Amino acid sequence: MQEHESFYELLNIGDSVSLIKYKSGEIEKFGWNQIALLDQKVLAELNRLKNSISLTHDQAVKRIWPSIEKNRMQANEMPGYDVISPCVSMFGRLERKMIEKSSVESILLMSDGYWRLIDTFGLLEPWQLFEGLTNNTTLLRKHESLDIHCDRTIRIKVSDDVSAMLLST
Repeated sequence: MQEHESFYELLNIGDSVSLIKYKSGEIEKFGWNQIALLDQKVLAELNRLKNSISLTHDQAVKRIWPSIEKNRMQANEMPGYDVISPCVSMFGRLERKMIEKSSVESILLMSDGYWRLIDTFGLLEPWQLFEGLTNNTTLLRKHESLDIHCDRTIRIKVSDDVSAMLLST
């Protein structure tokens, strides 16, 4: 994010998400997570394997690993997904948004791991992510630790990176 005289400029690439909270109370999501779309089929197969033939999470992940690798091979390839890399030109795939400073209350920059509170676990609503970053991270880690075999909430990784930064105007 870059601050200009009258506007903020947000840039995004990869699987990160930002939330913009406007003074009007509206919250807007910025950032496209293409890997989540690629993983939907993998997660459906993972769920089927765990439920139909009673495999552990690790056994099921090993079984579907070729599908996971196939998805990961699409990193920085079209129509795959983007990962920030110093050796790949990203300029053609950057997402960019400019917002009038006077309309913004705060901006929440976060990793896909922090966004899991919403899209993976469904624990919070977007507006709640702005309140208590440390408490939210603790809540996420608690749910991950109570489901180390990924049975309650189907996912590939038990846990993910969790980082967030709240910028208030």
